[in-house]
Amino acid sequence: MKEGTPSRTSLKIARMGVYYGRHPDFRDICPPGLADTNQKLLEAVGLLPSVAHRVYGSPAFDKLIEVTDRHLAPGANTHFPLRKRFVEDQVRAAGVQQLLVVGAGLDSLAVRLVHDTEMRCVEVDHPATGNVKVRAVNGSGLAHERLELIQADLAKVPLSEALTGSTWDSSVAGVAVAEGLLMYLDDSAVRGLFRALHELMPPGSRFVFSWLRAGPDGPVMTGWIRSVIAAGGEPMRWWIRDKELAGFAAELGWRLLPAVDLRVTYLDGTSIAEAGMTDWEGLSVVERVD
Repeated sequence: MKEGTPSRTSLKIARMGVYYGRHPDFRDICPPGLADTNQKLLEAVGLLPSVAHRVYGSPAFDKLIEVTDRHLAPGANTHFPLRKRFVEDQVRAAGVQQLLVVGAGLDSLAVRLVHDTEMRCVEVDHPATGNVKVRAVNGSGLAHERLELIQADLAKVPLSEALTGSTWDSSVAGVAVAEGLLMYLDDSAVRGLFRALHELMPPGSRFVFSWLRAGPDGPVMTGWIRSVIAAGGEPMRWWIRDKELAGFAAELGWRLLPAVDLRVTYLDGTSIAEAGMTDWEGLSVVERVD
């Protein structure tokens, strides 16, 4: 992330939410309202030019995404909407009254949920992106009394300190989300986040997160993709093997919940039931146990 500008990855993901949320093959597996909310937020700060709608609706762009998915990033087309849907479904299933999104970026999860549920929603992100998000929320008319946006550089300020004076209630069960974040942190920072959330939420609370899978020689993610992302100032730093995740979580006071079969849960019976799925990023939920 470059100083004074929102995360490139966050901006790209928010824009693609508009595309996938309206595409005939993917809109039904995307969370409800994803495309419309993302569009309102991005347009409020001039980050979705009008030409984007013509581009996203064109056969040429569909072909570009299809080719990219087939040859460069296998399964990415399905993984993006599935990740969005999985995270929102797990937040709703937690059955709690407060949500904390760490590294929220330009994602619209909290914005959508605060208008559709009775949850209190708190976001924490780096000021470079967080300040843009505040302007987007206010400019789009999507501000809400139960939505709080906090700007803090968590590399310099502990999460507990960033939440001091906020509406977050550490005595009440909650659910935290770190989507597309852990891979950019080093091992010490990842462990620190798990410990911080353990202190900020009582037993029974949950943490929903995505993580980069590791193989025998490092991350499973294709090397060229990591290089492209790193060139944008956001290199990958943390990954873990499937078989090590439960132990890692347990060491930090969390219990790994059973994995969800994304294909069976979301793709069976759809037009993309047989679509390829990426294997480089895992989606998991842990529950605080002590």
